[in-house]
Amino acid sequence: MCSRPIPPSLRGKTGTRAAVVDHLRPWRLRPDLAFELTNLGLVCAGCHFTHCASIEAAHAGDAELIAQAKERIGQEW
Repeated sequence: MCSRPIPPSLRGKTGTRAAVVDHLRPWRLRPDLAFELTNLGLVCAGCHFTHCASIEAAHAGDAELIAQAKERIGQEW
């Protein structure tokens, strides 16, 4: 979401620059898409715990609005 590259050395690690797989449409709302590659995105942990969490809270219960908001944030960067 922030468009900063995630170095291979940080994949699988912890910290705000670590890589996290995010579900565009949360798996709790759309379990049928939990393993669908088009529903997954790689984001840094910092974005996941700030942007993704706030988007999911703001649009709680609506998987499509959540996905649209996450895609919009990604395009703005």
